[in-house]
Amino acid sequence: MTDTEQEYQSYNSLFYISRGPQGASLYISDYIDKPSLYYPVYELFRTCQPHQEIHLYLNTGGGRVDTALQMITAMLECQGNIICHMDQQVASAATYLALFCHTWVVGPFAMMMCHNYSGGYVGKGNEIQAEYEFSKPWLDNLNKTVYEGFLTSKEIERMLRGEDFHFDAEQITERLDKFTAHKEKIMKKIIKGSQ
Repeated sequence: MTDTEQEYQSYNSLFYISRGPQGASLYISDYIDKPSLYYPVYELFRTCQPHQEIHLYLNTGGGRVDTALQMITAMLECQGNIICHMDQQVASAATYLALFCHTWVVGPFAMMMCHNYSGGYVGKGNEIQAEYEFSKPWLDNLNKTVYEGFLTSKEIERMLRGEDFHFDAEQITERLDKFTAHKEKIMKKIIKGSQ
């Protein structure tokens, strides 16, 4: 293997990265765990050059939103093209990752599940109440921002009240076609909010 053909590989039980001169493949096929386990993933997105592509292969029921959001922050800094391959299950926090990619390949057995957050709080009563009172509107706004254009505004409101939404490959493809038109607007809103 020559220097220009060198390939870097990183693997643990949560993700797999194969990196070469034209870009990389990143597989996430397990629970999205705590943020500190994904440093190679953040670095992958942040060091991707304009001529490179990252192929993100998803088959996961989701996991921690804080980790997904840290990945998305790195994805927003990516100079290359991020292509999401929905191999099978793309659920919960994994839907956030999928919708922040630049383009999509929807596999024939793909399914997607969007839902409201789940979790809990620990601490003294006043601390639990304060965290809930902050978190609920913050997470509601996050879900509205992420799903705008993929779900209708009525579907988002129903989701925030606890309804889950399931989609097969054909439905995902139809919604992504419409979502593409809204994506630029959403990205401007996110970038403006971060300044």
